[in-house]
Amino acid sequence: GIENSGKRFNRFLAELHLYEGNFVNAAQQIESATEQEFKDLQESQGDAFLVKAKIYNYAGIADLARENFNLAKAYFEAQLKNDPENYYAHSKLGLAYAGLGNKLLAIEYGQKAFLLGTQTYSAVAFPYILYDMAVTYTISGEYESALITLEELLAVHSLYTLDYIKIDPDLNPLLNEPGFKDLNP
Repeated sequence: GIENSGKRFNRFLAELHLYEGNFVNAAQQIESATEQEFKDLQESQGDAFLVKAKIYNYAGIADLARENFNLAKAYFEAQLKNDPENYYAHSKLGLAYAGLGNKLLAIEYGQKAFLLGTQTYSAVAFPYILYDMAVTYTISGEYESALITLEELLAVHSLYTLDYIKIDPDLNPLLNEPGFKDLNP
């Protein structure tokens, strides 16, 4: 099994705890995650900061959440200095700003990612941009825009399903919105 493979799965297990609502366990697990685990999942240092920030946020460890959102912001800003058209960096920077409570910049970066993504027309990258945008809108309190974005996302063939959407704590505020039950996978 997993235990005998020699690989460590702390990052993965932390996310499982997160989606099960075991936020304290998730925070403990993410503490043990190595840089190599993120690399094995083809995640950058910036992605690692965002995952940690999200987990710490839900575990109620505000100072570590803020620190990691700031580290993610710095990381993806540096990416954009080298490559201003990088829609992935724009999308993730939107999430970092949302986590830091800067609604205007969060939405601006998310929308820029969406614009650049559609111009480049990378079908593979498209679903995560929509997902990140829905999360950015939700964190920013723009529930109607989030639901419209999720509707677009569910119309595209991707790994993001309605079941997945329902377990992401970032999207939890949408579950009681009138438009949520109208979402069709």
